[in-house]
Amino acid sequence: MKNRTLTLTILLITACGGGRGNDVLMEEAARIHNETMALAVLVEEAINSGEADSTNTISNDSIVHWRQLFEAWKADVVEVPGNEAHHTHAGDSHRHDHTPPDVTAEQMLEIQKTLARRMSDLSRRVHP
Repeated sequence: MKNRTLTLTILLITACGGGRGNDVLMEEAARIHNETMALAVLVEEAINSGEADSTNTISNDSIVHWRQLFEAWKADVVEVPGNEAHHTHAGDSHRHDHTPPDVTAEQMLEIQKTLARRMSDLSRRVHP
């Protein structure tokens, strides 16, 4: 009986043990997501401004390319489950799926880091 109780206790501790670590990772993923979305708003405003300015010294090909990169990025945006602080999305249209993917906290953090790198790279192109 002791072995059965001990085994059950170990199983419960193991199953629940990752909870706080996962919370920390998801909080970090949410922070990165929110910062990236704020940057995306600025990038989209710059692209919109470039598209509207007929006297712009930026090549139209560059602006078209930036728009394509931005739209591809936006289509890949993944919401972080439980991210209550996030209310503003880049642009007026809400095209990404709000259903969070079935991924681990580590994977969600990596997804957000990848999306942040892509937006940061685009921002450096748009705002040299």
